[in-house]
Amino acid sequence: MAGQTIAWGSFVILVTAVLSRILGLIRESLIAYLFGAQAVTDSYVVASVLPTSIAGLIGGALTTVFIPVFVEEKTLLGEAKAWEGARAVLGSSFLLLVLMLGMAYGFAPLFLKAIAPGFEPHRLELAIRFSYIMLPSLLFYGLLGLLTGLFQAYRLFSVPALTGLLFNTCLISFLLIAPREPLVGLGVGTLVAIASQALVLLFLAKYRWPFFGLSLSYRHHTTLRVWKLFLPILLGSGIGYINLIVDRIFASSLPVGAVAALNFAARIKDLPLGLFGMAILQALYPVFSSHSAVEDRAQIKNLFSQALEIT
Repeated sequence: MAGQTIAWGSFVILVTAVLSRILGLIRESLIAYLFGAQAVTDSYVVASVLPTSIAGLIGGALTTVFIPVFVEEKTLLGEAKAWEGARAVLGSSFLLLVLMLGMAYGFAPLFLKAIAPGFEPHRLELAIRFSYIMLPSLLFYGLLGLLTGLFQAYRLFSVPALTGLLFNTCLISFLLIAPREPLVGLGVGTLVAIASQALVLLFLAKYRWPFFGLSLSYRHHTTLRVWKLFLPILLGSGIGYINLIVDRIFASSLPVGAVAALNFAARIKDLPLGLFGMAILQALYPVFSSHSAVEDRAQIKNLFSQALEIT
């Protein structure tokens, strides 16, 4: 049954990833058709670095730590106790994201000047305007990561995978509605696209789990444990975002459109890993966590062998 769970989870994630990539190709083609590799697209790509980096670092690291901790407590302490800790983690994480959002608004102009030193004043000003519109998305990015972790902890892979299609659908819709207004089509469209994913998962979580909610129990043992494990994961994850920022710094000094062209190329480069590698990893992670909670190492080795056969 566990092997079937991995296979089915990988299949669901893979199929939805393929559909999402098809919509993503349509989205990128539409952006290229409407705005091309020009100043508008450069500014949009640079402006998206700040919310995605903060949310990716905090939300991504928290999700990585949160899944095994939640699965372990659910296995050993029972569902009610596990959700008590989950509510504390969700509450403290959301508060941290709110604080980071406030700081991001204050430091956005300085940050954008630092990562785009080659931008002319009009491109930099447009990037700042894009950033102010899209910054609230870091709240939804972080919430989306934690909610996805909850569903995957219950091995419900199809729910977060299917809601992932909302991003491209919403953004394409906004581009078609406001093709001559980049701040609306790209900026507001991105914010609404991320928010729609997070809010749908939030609604489904509240509907499915009566224990779901937020609390501000800073001294809860689960919160302390998660934040202790969070720091080394955060440092490791930060390397990838440093590479992204360095790429943007160098690209900003190249001719107009270089940042956008680099972003389009990166989408193609990441396609194989996003389709196959991440599908299997996302399905494996919660299954490994559940067996690790009871130290069933033989079963973990067996599941790993099955995963290699699926690959």
